[in-house]
Amino acid sequence: MNSSNSQIKQQALPAAVIYGGLSLLRPFRKTNISCHALTHSKSDLICYSRKIHSFKALPPLKSDSDALIQALIDTSSQFKVKPVLYYGNDQTMRFISKHREILSDHYHFLMPPAKLISSCSEKNSFNELIKGTDITYPKSIIINSRLTERDLDDFTPPFVIKPNKTSNQSVIAQITANKTQKAIVVETKNEAIHVASLLENENVPFILQEIIQGTEDNIFSYHAFNDERFQPIGYYVGRKVRTYPHFGGRSTCVTLVDDDEVVKTGQYISQKLKFCGPLKLDFKRDSRSGKLYFLEANLRFTLWNHLAAECGINLPLRAYQYLSGLPVDQGNEYRTGRQWIAANDDVRSYLDINNSPTAILQYGVQRLHSYSHVFSIQDPVPYLISLKRRLKSLGKR
Repeated sequence: MNSSNSQIKQQALPAAVIYGGLSLLRPFRKTNISCHALTHSKSDLICYSRKIHSFKALPPLKSDSDALIQALIDTSSQFKVKPVLYYGNDQTMRFISKHREILSDHYHFLMPPAKLISSCSEKNSFNELIKGTDITYPKSIIINSRLTERDLDDFTPPFVIKPNKTSNQSVIAQITANKTQKAIVVETKNEAIHVASLLENENVPFILQEIIQGTEDNIFSYHAFNDERFQPIGYYVGRKVRTYPHFGGRSTCVTLVDDDEVVKTGQYISQKLKFCGPLKLDFKRDSRSGKLYFLEANLRFTLWNHLAAECGINLPLRAYQYLSGLPVDQGNEYRTGRQWIAANDDVRSYLDINNSPTAILQYGVQRLHSYSHVFSIQDPVPYLISLKRRLKSLGKR
């Protein structure tokens, strides 16, 4: 047991309240911190984890849900000491941000001002936030109505089209008939105008960007937890390995890397834009010029922290230490070479790229050095429940 865990046990400090899934819980695997889950469904896999001391089923997530606010307050009241709150998606982040004045009396958490949270959650507001700065960002245009060739006079294809909000990604999935698709790639201006006309029928704002050249493994991310002075108490760099589909899809395989340019740029941006609390800044390095472009900011905890914790740098634990007034672990050394995978979709992604007769065997060898938030030898029940559900679903087809 390391010294920080011993100190936590001796002082009986706050519980960690996990408002999210298994990927948020996994970084606490090797700690003695008491973990409790908040979920909107009792069937969520996190409820079956041996690491969870209790879970509470919450009312539906709505921006003005008095019932949800009261449920969060009731949860905190069961603890003698104010607990630390963790959140892992944009909807919960925006809800907590909107009601921070009430919730901060009952939970420890740290996030930027509500206006900054909102700006980073919507692509059009994010464009305005970046405009006028020296931050390198892809040329973009917001699609609120009919798109014309004249709108694209200053743009050079190919383009990527994605929703203004992550909550509208289902529209992309409907158009492409692929539930994992988050963006649409178009090769010509005429094709962009056609896709824009389909989106116009949905009455949802979208953003069109010039594509930064390079495959998905040219996408890097800077991860940190910043204090109130916008200084990191811990950080690391990630790189995508595979997505499904291969462009505009969800991450299925990620890894940690050392990249001084990403660290330097990430710290410059997070201080310039005054980001505090958990953050993930996405970049893409142009395969032709080598130039690094800033893509977006996620001001919440992410699935990457599971892999990072296993590789030696645990940002959720450092956040816990900092918010609880404990000495914070020092240093930013971490192991590289290990991977996190989303098993089912990653198999498809890997086999699409590697169609040799031995591909599945090669993939199996890679799996030996990877992590998954569902599968865990130390905590097998969530995986067994997931497997049972999958087999049951296949039996109905």
